[in-house]
Amino acid sequence: MVNTTGIPVFEYAIVFGLVLFLLLKDILSVSEVQRKTIISSLNMVIGPLLVLFIATVVYKIIEIL
Repeated sequence: MVNTTGIPVFEYAIVFGLVLFLLLKDILSVSEVQRKTIISSLNMVIGPLLVLFIATVVYKIIEIL
């Protein structure tokens, strides 16, 4: 679902997913079995979620002002 300005309504899912994938990347980066493909795949997921998170934060700040 999207509100009238185009910012997703699923902001909690974005935050939860971002935190989950960041924790997963952190855990896998210190493990003995490091695979560059897994870390690269996580980076491809984290990037768009980070952009959505920043857009949501900016939207919320503008909404308050």
